[in-house]
Amino acid sequence: MKIHSRTITGLSVVLLFLGSSTGSAAQSSQQKRILAVRPNQAAVQFYDMATGNLLKELPTLPLPHEVVIDRQRGLAYVSITYRAGGYNNYETPSHEIQIVDLDKMEIIDTVDVSPHWAPHGMALDPRSGLLYVTCESNGGELIAVDMKQKTVVGSAKVDAHGPHWVAMLPSGDKAYTANKEVPHISVIDLKEMKMVKKIPAPTGTEGIIATQDGKYVFAGVQKGNNLLVIDPARDEVVKLISFDQPPYSFALSPNGGKLYVTLFNRDETRDGSVQEVDLTTLQPGAKVAVGRFPIGMVITADGRTGIVSSLHGDSLSILDLSEMKVARTIKTGNRSHGVIVF
Repeated sequence: MKIHSRTITGLSVVLLFLGSSTGSAAQSSQQKRILAVRPNQAAVQFYDMATGNLLKELPTLPLPHEVVIDRQRGLAYVSITYRAGGYNNYETPSHEIQIVDLDKMEIIDTVDVSPHWAPHGMALDPRSGLLYVTCESNGGELIAVDMKQKTVVGSAKVDAHGPHWVAMLPSGDKAYTANKEVPHISVIDLKEMKMVKKIPAPTGTEGIIATQDGKYVFAGVQKGNNLLVIDPARDEVVKLISFDQPPYSFALSPNGGKLYVTLFNRDETRDGSVQEVDLTTLQPGAKVAVGRFPIGMVITADGRTGIVSSLHGDSLSILDLSEMKVARTIKTGNRSHGVIVF
């Protein structure tokens, strides 16, 4: 389905997402604050990165999931996925993207994407202003939303019940959806808005990210400890990288030299970890323990600091990436999911 126009009414609200996440490095040289999404509390929190102090907590529509940053407009977009419950365990899906003014720390608008529903992962094309969002509707799809016009302008079926995160090539011409429950990664032509290929992934996939130079796409398998390395020129898996725990989400250093991988412990009463991968050699390197079930990660523009949200650890781990150690832990309360820094 090619991109086309269709009017969607923005729902103004007075109430006030990763990375990541959805998981790429932020660009501002004056980053001082963190925004973390709390799904179970239907809220987003703002923290001072230097002190760890909570600056503000704002309610959202239920239930928020992921967050991406629009640096050019000073905004963040938060996907509202379910009214209650979680994946495969909900009665009513949600169908909104909420818009956050980062300077004011307030929600300023809501985009209703229905008849599409259960929006999850997001990827923003800063050139076109289109936000690409995975949804569970229509048997699994990727929709394109013009965030300036607050209008859904296209959709593409991905042939997967549970598409989760999405990665877009820097050229803006292709996207890849990680699909939890089907044995393939969906490749979407963003100009035509149609699926053009299925990359085999026998146990399903969860996290996914594309490098800044467009050389690789990385995807974590849903069951197992392998990271799939995909060549976007051929849309084929060219290598497997093995870890001692399942890889979940990803972030890239601003200089493109390292990939950071969150690993969750199968014993969810124990801490997860973050491990770095050298993108020249594709070899895993140093590793640091973080909170239980690390689910979101973002890196500051100078490449020195990582922020990791832990779903079951109810915390944010602030990492010193030069020494791969936890510099500070911020307690966030009940569950943290998507995270950005600005």
